[in-house]
Amino acid sequence: MADLIAYTDLASYLGVTFSAGEQTTPTLCCIAASDLIKGATNRQFEIQGAASDRYFTAQRPFGSNLVNLAYWYPWPSVYPSLFSSITPSPMLAVDDFFLSSQTLGNITVTDVGTNTTYTPTQTWPFNAASQGAPFTSLVFAAGTFLPLGEGQLKVNAKWGYVTSIPQGVKAAALLQASRFFKRKDAPFGVAGTDNMGNAMRLLAKLDPDVEEMLTSYRRWYAAA
Repeated sequence: MADLIAYTDLASYLGVTFSAGEQTTPTLCCIAASDLIKGATNRQFEIQGAASDRYFTAQRPFGSNLVNLAYWYPWPSVYPSLFSSITPSPMLAVDDFFLSSQTLGNITVTDVGTNTTYTPTQTWPFNAASQGAPFTSLVFAAGTFLPLGEGQLKVNAKWGYVTSIPQGVKAAALLQASRFFKRKDAPFGVAGTDNMGNAMRLLAKLDPDVEEMLTSYRRWYAAA
C-alpha cells in the first residue's frame, strides 16, 4: 500500500529542501508515520483502482448473551427490536469503499466453496455518502444465510477512497512525520538540556494532537 505522504510533502511542511543525499531519513519518517496512522485508525486510506477480489468472514449476529448480540449490529437500524419476530438482515463487514465509479450492483459476493452468489441490497453506514465517509459493510435481504467459514466470501469491488485521502489524515501524517524527523536530534528520547532546566522526555506514542486529528477517522471493530 502507498504511503500517506512523501518526503517532498514533509519538505514543504517544514519549509526546507532535501538534497539527493538527504532524502533517505525524511522518506523513512514518512513511511513510519504512515504505518503508525494506518494502524491507529484501522484503515489503509488507499486510492480506488480497478475492481479486485478480497476475502471476508461473515459473523453471526447472535451470541450467548445480549452483549454479544449488540456487538455485531448497529441496532436497532437493521434489527429494530430484540423482541421482534422480524428476521434480521445479515451484514458483512468489508474494507472501506465508496459508491463512486461503481454501483451497488457492480459489487459481487461469492461463496468460494460452492460458487453461490449473494446480492447485497444496501450499504452501511447508511448515510456515509452524505458525510463523505466510506461504506464499511454490505447488507443483505432479511433471511439470507451467509456461510461462516474463514475467508469464505469473495467480494469483488473497487476498494478505497476515490481520488485522494482525507486532508485531515494527511495533516496528521505530516505532523507525526515531522516529529519523527526531529527525533533524530534526541536519540535518547530527551529534548533540551537538564542544566538549562528545559529537558523534556518525548512520549513513545502517537502525538496527542495527531490522536485528536484522527478521532473521526478511526474504524472500530468488535471483539469476537
